[in-house]
Amino acid sequence: MNSLRRSYDVLVVGAGHAGLEAALAAARQGMKTALVTINTDNIVYISCNPSIGGLGKSHIVAELHALGGEMPRLADKSAIQYKMLNQSKGLAVWSLRAQIDKHQYSRFAAEAAYTEDGLELIQDCIEELVMKGEGDKRHVVGARGQRGNLYEAKAVVLATGTFLGGKLYIGDHIQKGGRLGELSAEKLSQSLMQFDFKLSKFKTGSPPRIHKNSINFKILESEWGDTKRQYSFTGDTSLNKNPRLPCYITHTNAKTHAIIKENKDSSALYAGKMKGRGPRYCLSIEDKIFRFEGRDRHQLYLEPEGLDTSQYYINGLPSSLPEDVQYSFLRTIKGLEHVKIIKPAYAVEYDYLDPCHLRASLETKYCQGLYFAGQINGSSGYEEAAGQGFIAGLQAALKIKGKPEFSLHRKESYIAVMIDDLTLKGIEEPYRMFTSRAENRLFIRADNADRRLLAKGYHVGTVSCSCYKNFLKKEAELLRLKELFLQTKVSEELLTQLYQDGGLTGNLKEKTFAYLFRRGDLDFLSFAQKTAKFFSVDEELVMTAAADIKYEGYVKRQQRRNYQQEKMLSHLIPEAFNYKDISNLKKEALEKLSKIKPKTLEQAARIPGVTASDLEVLLLNLKRSKPAGSFPSRATQGNDSKIKKS
Repeated sequence: MNSLRRSYDVLVVGAGHAGLEAALAAARQGMKTALVTINTDNIVYISCNPSIGGLGKSHIVAELHALGGEMPRLADKSAIQYKMLNQSKGLAVWSLRAQIDKHQYSRFAAEAAYTEDGLELIQDCIEELVMKGEGDKRHVVGARGQRGNLYEAKAVVLATGTFLGGKLYIGDHIQKGGRLGELSAEKLSQSLMQFDFKLSKFKTGSPPRIHKNSINFKILESEWGDTKRQYSFTGDTSLNKNPRLPCYITHTNAKTHAIIKENKDSSALYAGKMKGRGPRYCLSIEDKIFRFEGRDRHQLYLEPEGLDTSQYYINGLPSSLPEDVQYSFLRTIKGLEHVKIIKPAYAVEYDYLDPCHLRASLETKYCQGLYFAGQINGSSGYEEAAGQGFIAGLQAALKIKGKPEFSLHRKESYIAVMIDDLTLKGIEEPYRMFTSRAENRLFIRADNADRRLLAKGYHVGTVSCSCYKNFLKKEAELLRLKELFLQTKVSEELLTQLYQDGGLTGNLKEKTFAYLFRRGDLDFLSFAQKTAKFFSVDEELVMTAAADIKYEGYVKRQQRRNYQQEKMLSHLIPEAFNYKDISNLKKEALEKLSKIKPKTLEQAARIPGVTASDLEVLLLNLKRSKPAGSFPSRATQGNDSKIKKS
């Protein structure tokens, strides 16, 4: 059989959000990189919700922007609506959501891939990993495609999305595929199992797409977005010239619910055809109705999929019911009485691997040079995938170059929180990022992602010199503003406005701007907007400066707590440490520690099933295994995570 043989530094399998970020990160590190995908016409195809960001997820997007990732730029270039969520709560949990033109997004993603130096795109279906060595010495040397082509590589990143062993369900109809209309990677699953990787099943769903001419918009409530919003820190509005479009709100009703209940047995989800576990936070319409029988309606959003398409996405309506049933219940919904379905709703079941087999670099512990990113690790969502892809591609490149791993700690990054959760805690359902997962969320806000991470990106080479210089200018302006707010008294005119609009009480004369920002009864957003106009400065910059002032006391308290915990738990655990030698370690802790192999006591402390008493026993045995005074810790190794006292 005649076949090609090509050699690369990094081979990335899958061209979704994770795959694109991994390939670009590796190529921008000077690696000869190949991005192999089943269909090169669908680079980063938006297979589900046509939006980027949202609750918790926007923090990852902001961090990708600070680190030099591509997702934020693609979102800004293709946005047709921005909306800031959670504004009734503190700034730390505000989350930006960008409605996007899905076709523009994919086109811009393909353009980024095709024009990147050192990156080659290949259409093929990878069926087999090629490895050498046995046990701890096993390492990946490439992969083989459907046509027999061998792609040799020093590192391989698997970013397979829902295509790994993917199956689609619409009522009784079942077909292989990663999404409707495309193939699945069946043989790659078999190859992984041959190398002792244990696969499990997760499931998810996609709502129907409907024709906009069949929607009665006149009787629906429209919802427009916010102005002056974008992911870019630079304020460069030239990225996007798209007109803004609204979304529309409607609801299910008793008739809708009755039809779905009558057809319960024809749902693939409820007929026992699917074995995988689905996400709690993105329920199918069947789940919503059967789990919450007391609810007489459920809210739905009709979202445009782009400027030049007739397709609308029904957010909130994933389903695996037959197409005829979908037509029946959809036509009971206000505004959809004469609906026409372009693409039916369907459920997807796919393979994933327990992420506890991964290191923090996303390299598998079972095979050197093999990295996993995205839904293969049990996560869900474009943003979670993109964050993992960027880290996996960067870490693979750094390892090939013989450079230290790129270090992120959960106290400074949502991406690190996600990777920490996946690799240490494991998963029982598809992982989704929430702000509640981050203990340091008052500090690791979306608005200060550049201040936390941009210098790291610059020093590792993922952020340009010009971008770094612009950041330094912004930082200087921010420091100037904070000093101004700490010293400047609020004017009589502004106080009068605040009393009228915000209902403030007490004697506020001679008070500084900083004093008012710290008040809990102040309309934070309104005052920040008025302050920006008063000083003729950028509103976003005022918000960040004000948030720093407002949260300063809480952040310092958390930093002290972090320092104390890190001092106690900073002991390094040798990778070859044998936990079986510890006779008085509980069985569950022994199994978890042996499987996950944490690098430090701090990581061990976050593993479910490892108790405080287990940590004491472990620390005692670690100290016994080293001569006095020679036990390493991150502090003695020059780690910069030690917090200086203010």
